[in-house]
Amino acid sequence: PDSYRHRFLFLEPWYALDEINLYVRCMALSQPASILHWQLTDDYSILRGGRNGQPLGPTQRFFDLKQLDLTPPEAPSLGITSDRPRITAAAYGDAAHGWAIHLVNTGTTRAVTITGLPASLTQLYPTITDATRNMQALVPVSVSNGTAQFNLDYQSFVTLTSAKP
Repeated sequence: PDSYRHRFLFLEPWYALDEINLYVRCMALSQPASILHWQLTDDYSILRGGRNGQPLGPTQRFFDLKQLDLTPPEAPSLGITSDRPRITAAAYGDAAHGWAIHLVNTGTTRAVTITGLPASLTQLYPTITDATRNMQALVPVSVSNGTAQFNLDYQSFVTLTSAKP
């Protein structure tokens, strides 16, 4: 609660990753219909600048929240589990609305296998936000027989969607 006194804290990549990890964890556990981001105030800003004539600009935290918006509207929450303690996952979707899988990796780069995907899916479109990339589209991931395999980058937030963002 005292972090607003240390404004540069909000620009740290680990802070942004920790925050989005908490959001995704809450999404997976509580299946919310929406999120009201209470920190959209000037003392917990998701923007940088605005002082001494500096222009305002988005931070990694801004793009983390924007990336959450890749969740299809009205898509139901789905059960998803991870067998890796440093990967947090939440999933939303159905055939009518499309699919989104949010993954937060607080560890090193690792190979990931997602199983139990709908047979109708043939590709997923990953978007990444991390310390150097803000909602950057990655190479599409092939899905075969309900399984997708890909590398999840070091300390990143990745969202895989059934439609191109």
